[in-house]
Formats: sequence, structure tokens, C-alpha cells
Amino acid sequence: MAFSWQDAQVREKAFYDRIYRDNQGDIPSYQPFTPRRCVAFAQKTVQRFGYTLDAFGGKVLADIGCGPHGIISGLELFAAEHGAMPQRMYGIDPLMEAYKAYEEYGVLREDDVIQLLAARGEDVPLPDGSCDYVFCTNAVDHVEDPEAVIREARRICKPGGALCLSVHIVHPAWTWSGPLLWLVDRNHPHHFRAGTVLRLLRRYFERVTVCRSVRVVEDHPEFTFASILTAPHRFRAAKRWLSDVVLRSLYVRCET
Repeated sequence: MAFSWQDAQVREKAFYDRIYRDNQGDIPSYQPFTPRRCVAFAQKTVQRFGYTLDAFGGKVLADIGCGPHGIISGLELFAAEHGAMPQRMYGIDPLMEAYKAYEEYGVLREDDVIQLLAARGEDVPLPDGSCDYVFCTNAVDHVEDPEAVIREARRICKPGGALCLSVHIVHPAWTWSGPLLWLVDRNHPHHFRAGTVLRLLRRYFERVTVCRSVRVVEDHPEFTFASILTAPHRFRAAKRWLSDVVLRSLYVRCET
């Protein structure tokens, strides 16, 4: 894990700088997002939570830890072509000012539907009960205080609303390795077990449903053992393969 949240944020920005500003993404998974990839990412993600892309017409959404494109960019692009445009979508990220400063960072832009907020997930600048859906995808293990983020997500959910959260968890066979993961993964302040995440969510939400548990290689086909043999950076490739062995992506829908 990272030595601190601040250290993790520095590493997170450097990660996106390499891809978007320096054009040094070394595998297809780590290339700048195009509009088509944004839609594909949004579609894959909402399906894993049990939704379709046309389910959010007229709704208010927040995307906590959205990064430089987030799920909301794909939703807007899909709705512009097929209809069912959300009423309002908020992209929330502590690095948002950096993302907004450079055109190279992607397709996420403010407009009549999307508003971008430079804020931490622990202190979301939105009113109570203002969102029909809150998404937090691959972000809660990057924050300083995961419980505070979940509590904020619950606060901004409308009655009958939902938090859709995905997070990397340590596979049960590898839980013993948790204290050692910081040696190979310094981008994350936290490495969770599934039970830890579910207990946190059940403190704040009435219904918590595990929708999917997905191998990392399903999202990053390059994270295979065979890739180590041909990769220009073999140590980096070995760490990526190890992440597929040790981690899973857990998708949980939490309803009020």
C-alpha cells in the first residue's frame, strides 16, 4: 500500500500523466480513453451492477473518484446518441483541478449536464438526498478514510437511491499477504477483504447486494503470466500478473 494518502495521490497523478500527457501507456488497457472506450466502460460497469445504460434518464448521478473520464462521460455520450439523458451528473475527484487543466486528460468536460467538483470523497459538496445514484468505482481503496466516503455516499443518496461501489479485494486464499502488499502496490492506501467492505456498507445501507466478483484479467487482458515473457518491463508485467492472482474486483449495489 502507499505510505500515506498524500503519497498515493502523487502516484495516481503520475499514473495518469504517463498515459495522457506523456503518451507512455505501455499496454492497450493503459491508453487514453476515446469516446467509444468511455461508452464501453460505462456499459460494462453498469451491467455489472444490474443496470443498462438507458436506466438513468432524468436521474441525478454522482461519480465519486471519477478520475479524468469516469462512468459519467460514457453515460452522457450514450444518451446523446440514444436518448435517456440524465438530469445532472457530478464528477468528484480530489485531483479534478489537475484533470481540468490539461486537454490531454480525456473527454470528461463540464457542460449543461456534467459538473466537475474538486473534492474528496470524505467531504462531498452536495446537499443531503440530492442523488438518485452514486457510483464509486475502483476508488474507495484510494481514499484516506473509506468509512467516511461510504457515509457521505449514503448522505447524498435520495430515499430509494443506490450506491454502486466496486473495489479491489484480496482473494481469500491470499489474505495472509495483506500486510506485505504495500511492497508491490504503492498506489493504494488500503487493501480490503470482502468481509471488511461488506460490513462497512451494511452500517449505512439497508440492502447490500453482491452483484459480481471479477478477476482483474477480465478488465486487463494483458495481466497474464505469458505477458511477462514478452513485456519490455518484465518486473512491471510480473506485478500486474500477481495482481490478477491476489485480487478480485467486487461489485456491490447498496440501496436505501
